[in-house]
Amino acid sequence: MSLFRGLERNCAFALVAAVACLAVPAMGQTDATWTAAGDGNYSAAGNWNIGVVPLNDGNTYNVYIPGTGTVYFDVDAPSSITDLTLAAGRTLVIKPGHSLRVLDDASISGTITAAASLFLAQSPGAAFAGNTNRLAVSGGARSRSTAPHTPRRAWRPSGRTT
Repeated sequence: MSLFRGLERNCAFALVAAVACLAVPAMGQTDATWTAAGDGNYSAAGNWNIGVVPLNDGNTYNVYIPGTGTVYFDVDAPSSITDLTLAAGRTLVIKPGHSLRVLDDASISGTITAAASLFLAQSPGAAFAGNTNRLAVSGGARSRSTAPHTPRRAWRPSGRTT
């Protein structure tokens, strides 16, 4: 009889553990879309449809920046996001002394400008669309991407493509 009670106790424990695991919500990625018209600072929560600045800080974010104009990445701490989609009419300026790392997919149809700052998009899912200038680096800035690009453009010492 004691063997049966031991099995009964173990089964009850396993059932409680399984239910507890089901009760924990899964952490998913949150889509964040830039909603400000024209230019603005990335760090302003009111510029985003979710009302918070999308930075991976326990949550993960897929960032969409549609439309036209300039978004200034002005977050003080080194920051990361999961995905980035930048529209053809947009410029994302990484302000001097700031850094942004895209951990997964980066679909860049607009322009990334980095001056004395850092932009990283090293995932196999990073891509620069089209065959026009998409990345401007100057003032000691660093950029690294594994994104496919158009090799017909020459790289000048100023860091801009020609």
